[in-house]
Amino acid sequence: MRTTLRLAPPAALAFLIGIGSLSVSHASSCDERLRKHYKCSATYDDGASSEYCLRAEAGNGSGVFALAEPSGDFFLCTCAPRGKAPNVEFGGGGRDFVCRRDEIVLAGKVTGIKLTGYGSAPAVRSEFTCRAVETCP
Repeated sequence: MRTTLRLAPPAALAFLIGIGSLSVSHASSCDERLRKHYKCSATYDDGASSEYCLRAEAGNGSGVFALAEPSGDFFLCTCAPRGKAPNVEFGGGGRDFVCRRDEIVLAGKVTGIKLTGYGSAPAVRSEFTCRAVETCP
């Protein structure tokens, strides 16, 4: 027996979106998904590891945000672009981001209560995982 894929008529689809049955949360910028505080751990290519805290200072949906360390140093970040030229929406990506501070670059994803990704500096590479917490020094 063959099954046929049927698509909802456009009017029904518009109705479902209008009443909120279909989520459009995937369309929001990654900075809108950020939590305030993260406890992070990193593993470096030389075998070392570290734990640290980050505080997210979101850009209110602008796609630009900062990740600050307790020392006061911070990474300037942007959500990945969404779309293709010539209609690119810079900072519009829903999960992916990239950050920079001096010669250090981070790239990662915002997924639920976690930040995951990797980092690169002139002499070291790392992989990091951060979990949202209530507070972090």
